[in-house]
Amino acid sequence: MKDKTLAPLHAASMLPTVAEMYGGGERGRKIAAWVLEVEHELRPGTLNRQPPAPAAAPARVQPSKTESNPVPPCGEGGVA
Repeated sequence: MKDKTLAPLHAASMLPTVAEMYGGGERGRKIAAWVLEVEHELRPGTLNRQPPAPAAAPARVQPSKTESNPVPPCGEGGVA
């Protein structure tokens, strides 16, 4: 039971080393992932999934150089 639970972690930790044995790069990583999935009885694709792309930061809106900040009328927080 414990071995089956830890199998994905063990296989993932071995992935970079085994990928180098298969020539490295994307191809070596895919082959190593397949071999480790078979060896550790994991579902196909368990180690070959790509991590999700980080969420893009919202774009900052640059103030227009032709527009100015509105000035509040006197008596509404403005200087008299």
